[in-house]
Amino acid sequence: MGSYTDISPAEALAKQSEGIALIDVRYDDEWAEVHAEGAQHMPLGTFGLGDLPDGPLMFICAMGERSAQVAEAVSESGRQAFNVAGGTQAWIQAGLPAG
Repeated sequence: MGSYTDISPAEALAKQSEGIALIDVRYDDEWAEVHAEGAQHMPLGTFGLGDLPDGPLMFICAMGERSAQVAEAVSESGRQAFNVAGGTQAWIQAGLPAG
C-alpha cells in the first residue's frame, strides 16, 4: 500500500522552487477561476499514471480531498507523492502566488 505525505501550501511552494511538479486536478471552471501559480492543470479523470511528469509529484485540488485520492494512487504505484492540505483555498488564504 502506498503512502503519500500531506504538506502545507508553504511547503508546496518551497518544493516547487526545488523543481517538484505541482499538479492541479480540479475541473476546468475551478482552474479558470484561480489556481496556484506554476501548477500544471490535469483535471481528475483525464490522465493516467503514464501521463504524469517524472520524479516526485505534488497534487492540489479545491480543499485537498480529490488530490489526496490521486496522491494515494500515485504512491501505490511506487512514486513519491504529496497532497497539498487545504488545497487551493488554503493556498489563497496563505497569500501565495496565484493565477
